[in-house]
Amino acid sequence: MFSSMFSSNDRQSPLSGIAAILMAVLAPIAASLVQMAISRSREYEADRRGAAICGNPMWLASALHKIEHGAQALPNYEAERNPATAHMFIINPL
Repeated sequence: MFSSMFSSNDRQSPLSGIAAILMAVLAPIAASLVQMAISRSREYEADRRGAAICGNPMWLASALHKIEHGAQALPNYEAERNPATAHMFIINPL
């Protein structure tokens, strides 16, 4: 089916057009899912290594909890104006 989309035959089946549309829609979704899975696994690995370096995982959890509550207490108007930069912060500023 994939090769029929790029073949030079003048006779193309109607399914090849549908397959091209489906690929155009589903390929970016699949790529996003893979990217999110890799990002999540890296985040878990960073947390594991941080806890190992710290020596006491509860200290790390406590620090992350304090960062989260501190961020909620302070309004971040610059982040609100430009939500596209939210991923650059340690915590989600929105």
